[in-house]
Amino acid sequence: MDNIFDNNNYNSDSFNDGTEELIYDNVTEHVSDELYEGGKNEKVDAKSLVLDLTGVASREEFHRRVRDVFGLPQYYGNNLDALHDCLTDISEKTVVIIKGSDEAEDSVKAYVERFLMMCTDVAEENENIIFFTAE
Repeated sequence: MDNIFDNNNYNSDSFNDGTEELIYDNVTEHVSDELYEGGKNEKVDAKSLVLDLTGVASREEFHRRVRDVFGLPQYYGNNLDALHDCLTDISEKTVVIIKGSDEAEDSVKAYVERFLMMCTDVAEENENIIFFTAE
């Protein structure tokens, strides 16, 4: 599993189900500064989301999955600029695991790569959101 804004490689073969356990058992040890307040070793409640991009075949399908996972309204703009704005507005601690980005159809691979770069920008702008990829 990779923290997309840290580029450390934390691959985990155990990412099949039990996402909540994975986040608190494996991920938090690598993002303790982000998820633990002031080094007090007290867990901060964090919302956890899994965005599964396995087999995504079009931009429309990509944005439908994003809208469903993040609970975005139907009028969401279905583009990366609109998504950037929505994600930088997140005000609660949120861990997002992006699964299957390397398994997107060829027709949208470049778009998914742009999305991952956008996630890096979002994480730098909004301390409440942390992204990981699980491949």
